[in-house]
Formats: sequence, C-alpha cells, structure tokens
Amino acid sequence: MPPIRVALIGLSPSSWASATHIPYLNQPSNSTYSLVAICNSSTSSAQAAIKHHNLPSSTKAYGSVHDLVADSSSFDLAVCTIRVDRHYDVIKPLLEAGKDVFSEWPLAKNLAQAEELRDLAKEKGVRTMVGLQGRRGPPVQAIKRILESGRIGKVLSSTLVADAFNGGPVVIEKARFTLDRENGGGILAIHFAHLIDVFITALGEFSSFNAITATQRPTASILGPGKTIIETDVKRDSPDQVMLQGTLTSGAIASAHMRGGMPFKDSTALLWRIYCESGEIRLTATMPFLGLADKEAKIEMHDAKTDTVEMIDSKPAEGDEAFENLEKEVPVYGKHEAQNVARLYEAFAKGEKEKYADFEGAVVRHKMIEEMYKSYEEGRVGKYI
Repeated sequence: MPPIRVALIGLSPSSWASATHIPYLNQPSNSTYSLVAICNSSTSSAQAAIKHHNLPSSTKAYGSVHDLVADSSSFDLAVCTIRVDRHYDVIKPLLEAGKDVFSEWPLAKNLAQAEELRDLAKEKGVRTMVGLQGRRGPPVQAIKRILESGRIGKVLSSTLVADAFNGGPVVIEKARFTLDRENGGGILAIHFAHLIDVFITALGEFSSFNAITATQRPTASILGPGKTIIETDVKRDSPDQVMLQGTLTSGAIASAHMRGGMPFKDSTALLWRIYCESGEIRLTATMPFLGLADKEAKIEMHDAKTDTVEMIDSKPAEGDEAFENLEKEVPVYGKHEAQNVARLYEAFAKGEKEKYADFEGAVVRHKMIEEMYKSYEEGRVGKYI
C-alpha cells in the first residue's frame, strides 16, 4: 500500500511537533507515512521549518489552514500540533473537507467544542486520533500485565502524587496562555489529564469522585528570553492544585494529586502506588510525564506472599515496536522520547483502534475534566460515564 501522506500543522525548531512527531515521520526507513506538507502561520515560516528539519524539497509549505484545505487532495492525514485554544478553528475545516485528523491533546479548549468536532467527524465518516500517547508506554503496559496475571490479586486501592513542573510561580512566555482557564490549557487539562489517562489505562475509569481544582497562586511572573522576568503579577485563574478522590468501576478506591511547580530538590516528581490483595506495585519517576519520559520510570513489585521485592522490566506491549533511541532534544521542551507517538502512528495505520484514543475517547476525558470543575465548584459528586 502507498504511504499515508501527512500534512503537519505547527512545526518550528522549538515546537512540540519537532520533539515528538518529526523523529518518527522523518525517518528515512519510514515506509508507512510520507510527510508531504507543513502548515504554519505563514508560508515563510513553513518554508523555514522545512529547511531546518531537512525535509525533502518536494514538501509543500502553507501559510494557513484555508490554503491547506484548498489543496486537500494532496494529503491524507492532517496532524494538528498547535496550542489547544486554536485547535477548533483549524480542525473543523479539515473535517468538513473530509480529511482524517490526528489532534494533539486536548482536542479542544472545552467540552462543547470537543463534542462538536467529534460529531462532525462521525458525520463525515473520517478517522480520528488524539495524542494521549501515554497509553502505549512500556511502564503502564508492564503494570497492566502484572495486574492481569493475578500474581498479587485484585486492586484494592491506588494513590498517585505528582509535581507538574509547570504551573508554578514563574511561567515561560510561550506558556502564558495556560494561565487563563478559558484557553483550555494549564496543568489540569494538559498535565493531569495526560497522567490520569495513563492511570485509567491500567486501573479503569472512575465511577464517581470528588475533586478540588484550586488556584492557590492567583498570579504568576512571566519568564522571557535570557531567563529574565519580563512581567509580574499576571492573573491566573486556571488550577495549580488538582486533587481527585473516588471509586473506580472495578470497586477499588483511588486518589490523585498534581501540584503546580517543581518537586522537592533531587527527589521524585511522580509516586504511584497500587495496593492489591497480596502485594503492591510502586512506580517512581523524576518526571511526571509518563508517555514522554518512560525511561525515567522505575517499577517495583512487592509480593506479600513471598515477602520479596522484584524490579519490573518495562517492555512495550506485544505487537508494539521498541523504537529504540527515537528521541530528540529541542529548545524549550528539552529532551523527550517520541516512541509512544510513533506507536500511535503505527496503530492508526494498522487500524488497531483499541491502541489509541479517537475523538470519541477524547470527549470522555473532556467530560471528566468538566465534571472535576463542577464537583469542586458545586460541591457535588462528579460522574462522567
């Protein structure tokens, strides 16, 4: 079969796409996909991105989604990697043109927009995917294997505590938009949602919960070029402390807490414990982003029957490629592993729908976020499924 032709929206030397999509899409050995177009805010920006990333001279440059849609016969799959508050205006015309779409998470800045995009995709009969790549990560797949084996019995409870790194007293200029809840960014919609999606992949959805979505630091300073503060006392109304406590569909009880800002010096930024009938699993990592820094994760299992502790090797799920050394360091984002994004692309090409979230799955997570806000603000139990 001919390769799937990709139009990538939002590529620059310091972009998310550069760190997590280009390493896979631009592999010389990649016969599954062909990167045929770059769409940025201007044609010159797209051309500069093509040159910087050494893409083939045949790669087309577009300066707007309108221009891209006008040439929709030249690509099969549009990949939207721009900031979330601009997703809706970019994705909607692509769907209307009948194109398959891969959107980074979050799908949209609010539930209403996400539902509209989901419904439009269904109406047009197109295929969709959302970048909740942590689901394919070796750590969560390893945990699932242990739990499914029954070695330490059923899950009774689980606790998770993580530091977001972002969402603290100082915010980089590029992330200023996350201070405004209306934009759909911030640590609840992005950081917490990514992490709780991994949690749910292993343990199942919440049947009910109580949540706290608090803004403990109502202002932030903006960090500009040269690591200098360029503005202070900028209003923040997006949560910087997120807590969730409830019951899973399995009957297990669970809690999760994400704190905005940096972790305790030289300590873990993520602690996840899963307490079972006859043992416990403990995962620790120096980064909270399971799915992007899986190599940082350490998994241990205590078997209470034998009173032994075993180190668990994080291997990809059966059928998933290892994609060794598929990682890249870029400005702002630093070094990230792109293996799980690559696994999403592979699953999409093979039609393995159980391995990735589509727009329907994205709406489920958006509903969860909306219910977390309402649980806190209305003082009630949250339910989203």
